Amino acid sequence: MNSSNIIPAKLDDKTVLNKVAPSGSYDFPIIPGIDSVYYFAESNSAYAAFYCDMAIAIENKKESLGGYIPANSHHITIADKEFVYYGNKEGFYFFGDGAGWLRIGFKDPYKNNGVQDIRIQLQANGIYLLGLKSLLDYVNKTLLTSISNPVYTVTRADLNIFCQYDLSSVVHKENIITRKQKYIQIFGSKIGYETMYIGKPPFRLRIYDKRLELRGSAKYELMGLYFLEHGINPTKELWNLEFECHREFLKRYSISSLDDLLENTDALFHRFMKIIRLGDMSTISQKDIDGGRLHKAKTHQLWEYLDSSYTFTSHLQTHNSLERLIPKLKEYKASDFLKEFRTLLTKAEENIVIVHHDEIRNILHESSLWLSPKAKKAVKPYVPIIFETGEVCYLLTRNLIPVPTLPPVLSRMSDSDVDIAREALTKALHQELAQKIPDTSLIVKYLAMVEQEYYHRRVGQKEFDYGNN
Repeated sequence: MNSSNIIPAKLDDKTVLNKVAPSGSYDFPIIPGIDSVYYFAESNSAYAAFYCDMAIAIENKKESLGGYIPANSHHITIADKEFVYYGNKEGFYFFGDGAGWLRIGFKDPYKNNGVQDIRIQLQANGIYLLGLKSLLDYVNKTLLTSISNPVYTVTRADLNIFCQYDLSSVVHKENIITRKQKYIQIFGSKIGYETMYIGKPPFRLRIYDKRLELRGSAKYELMGLYFLEHGINPTKELWNLEFECHREFLKRYSISSLDDLLENTDALFHRFMKIIRLGDMSTISQKDIDGGRLHKAKTHQLWEYLDSSYTFTSHLQTHNSLERLIPKLKEYKASDFLKEFRTLLTKAEENIVIVHHDEIRNILHESSLWLSPKAKKAVKPYVPIIFETGEVCYLLTRNLIPVPTLPPVLSRMSDSDVDIAREALTKALHQELAQKIPDTSLIVKYLAMVEQEYYHRRVGQKEFDYGNN
C-alpha cells in the first residue's frame, strides 16, 4: 500500500485492514497498543533482607571508589538475571537489564512507608519484543516473585497508535478542540512540525514523527522488524499519536491496578480521543471560527478513523462502559481550599518553616483564579467606608484604618500637602501591616501616586537649581 496517499473506501467494501474497518476516506496501516507502563509492586517479608544486602554492597563499593560508581561497573543478580546499577534517584536504587527491556528501583522498606518499595518501568524495547502481557508476566512472576506480593499499582501508562501516515499534514494546532488549548506546544522545522504536545502532565497528547525519531537510533533495527511484522514500512511516513497518562489522572477513571488498566485500555483511549479531538472546520461557519466556537465543529474523519482503529489485543478487554468507572467528581469549594491551606500551614509549623506573609500574598495575586472574572463574581469586593472629620475625608480599610483621600489632580497640591499625605499614608501602611490580615491595596495605590508626584517635584527642583547656577 502506498501510505503517502489517502485511499477512498467504498461503503460496501468488506475489506478490513489490520482488523479495522475503514472510516470515511482514510485507510492506512496502524498499530495500536501501550507504549510504556510504570508501576509499583508491593514487597513481601523476604524483601528487607534482599534490600539490605544490595544496599550494603552498593555503599561499600561507593566508599572504595571514593563516593562514585562508574557507569556499567556494578551489577546484581535478580532471579538469575544480571542487572546493571544506574544510580540513586528519589530514594530508589535503580537497575536496568542489558537488553533495555525494563528498569527496576528498590527503596528502603523502613523509610517513606507511604510509597511502595519496588518501582518498575517497562521500556519500549521489551514491550515490542515480548509483548506487554508477556513482559509483565516475566517481571512479576519470574524476576520479582521471591521479593514481592501480586499487588501492582499503575503510576503511568502511554496509550499509543502508530500510523503509516503523515499526521502533521492534517492535524493542525488551529483545529484542535480541547480545554487544554493554551498548553499546545509545537517543535520542528519551518516547513512543518516534528512534534506537537497538547496538554501537560498528568495528561497530555504527543503527536510526533516516529521515523525521524528512529533515524540513527540504536532501536531502529528492533523497531524496524516490529513494524514490518505488523504491516508498516519503517522507511516511509511513520507517525505516532500517544496519550501520556499519570496516576493522578488515571485515578479519575478508577484505574489503579495493572488489571484495571489492561481491562479498560480501549475504553480509556476512546475517552481520551473525545477529551482532545480534531475538528472539521468545514462543518462550521467562519463566524463561529472567528468567535472561537470550535466545539460546534464535527469531529474530523481522520480522528474518527484513528479512534475506531484502536483495539488493544494484548489482554482480554471487558468493554465495560467507561462512564461506570468514572466517579462523580465532588465540587471543589472555598471550604475545601481553606481546609487544605490550613493543613499546609500545620505542616509548615511542624517543620519550623518560616514564610513571610508578603510571599503568600504575592502567590495569591499571581494565581489566575485570584484575578479571574469567575473569582470577581464569586467574591464581593470590599467597598471602603467613607469617614469624615472636620474638613478631612478618610476611607476606612477592612481593619478600619483611616486612609486620607487624595484630590483628583495631585499637581494642584502644595508641597506641604504632599509631605503631609506621604507621612499619613506611611503611618496608615504601618498600622495596616500590624493587623492579623493586612488590607494594604488602597494604601499602596495612594502611596505610589504620592511618591511619584513627590519624585517629579524633586527632579523639577533640581533642574531649576541647576539652571540658576
